[in-house]
Amino acid sequence: MECGFILEPADILAMRGSNSIGKVIRDVTRQDYSHIAIVGRDELHVFEAIWTGIRYREIHYKFGDFDVFRCPKLTSNQVSAIIAFCSKKINQGYDYIELLSYLNHGLSKFNNPKKFICSELAYNAYLSCGIPLVKKSSSIVTPGDIANSKELVKISFKDSDC
Repeated sequence: MECGFILEPADILAMRGSNSIGKVIRDVTRQDYSHIAIVGRDELHVFEAIWTGIRYREIHYKFGDFDVFRCPKLTSNQVSAIIAFCSKKINQGYDYIELLSYLNHGLSKFNNPKKFICSELAYNAYLSCGIPLVKKSSSIVTPGDIANSKELVKISFKDSDC
């Protein structure tokens, strides 16, 4: 990467989705972000809850399409715990019911503990190592709530050409 910093395992990418579902999520939550992903074992891959379930895949987002958030107090053991949590969730389903409930009822709680939406995956991954990113139940945590966590700092691009 040539943008003045390198992504680190467990960094959180917060996206401002421009597709129709992303716009709806931002409208319902009245927040800037509509999707969350967690950087995996290297700077090229992320864990994310997408329509096909929990996946570990190459980052396909362009710089500028997302903001990067980092927890400065994470230890190497906590990073390992986050990666292990996400790895165990690969191929679990996406929680469509929760998303629909969330979109139709303005953040109401309907949660299947075996399925995830993106922000719920990040919340639970960090909680697995003792860091509650927000003071809410994980089933109603939004992408914006994750980005606004007091546990995270926004990492700035040092090179405006990214």
